[in-house]
Amino acid sequence: MEAIKTSTLKPHVDMSVGCPSHKLVQEMQKDGLEVPYSIQCQLALVTRENGPVFMAGNIIDELPRNGGKGFTILPGQHDLVPVRLQPGELLLWRSDLVHTNHAGMPASQCGPIQPEHPRLAEVSRLGLFVSVCPAIYRTEAERRKKMRRAAEGYCTTHSPHVVSPFVLFFSFVLELTRCASDAPRRRQGTHEQPQG
Repeated sequence: MEAIKTSTLKPHVDMSVGCPSHKLVQEMQKDGLEVPYSIQCQLALVTRENGPVFMAGNIIDELPRNGGKGFTILPGQHDLVPVRLQPGELLLWRSDLVHTNHAGMPASQCGPIQPEHPRLAEVSRLGLFVSVCPAIYRTEAERRKKMRRAAEGYCTTHSPHVVSPFVLFFSFVLELTRCASDAPRRRQGTHEQPQG
C-alpha cells in the first residue's frame, strides 16, 4: 500500500503581515536575535507505515496580507514533498514555510501502527504540535493563560507568546457545542459522570 500523500488541509503558512507571530519576528529582528523566526514543531508520537504525512514546500518570499489573522491558505500550485516521521522524532519548521497536513483517518486505511499499542488501534497518526519563542517575549500573565488553556485541553494557536482572542472565542464555541451535545442526555437523566 502506498503512503497517503494528499492533504485535507490546503497549502498554507501560519504567518501573515501584522499577525502576532509576525510582530514577534519583527521584535526579535529589531533586538538582533541570531535566529529571528517564528518556529513550530511536531513531535511524532504514533505513526503508521502507510498513514498520512506532513507535506512541506518552500519558504515564501513575501508574507500574505490577511488582516493579521496568521493562518493563510495560499492559492496556486506548490511543490510539496512528504515528510515522514518515526515515533519520537521532532520536525521543526518556520511559520512562513508552505506546508499542509492531513486530518485523522480510519486506521484500517493505513499500515501497521508504530509503536504497537492496543489502546491506539484506531489512531492513524498522533503528534504534538508546538510553537516556540524565547521566553523574554512572553509576559508572565500570558504564560499563565497558556498553561491554563493547555491544562483545560485547548490549543493556543501558532503564536507562542500570546493567547489569541480567536482561540478564546473558538474555545467558547467548542464549550457551547459540548453543552448542546450533552443536553439530550441530561434531559433524559442519563448523563454519565466522568470517571476519575
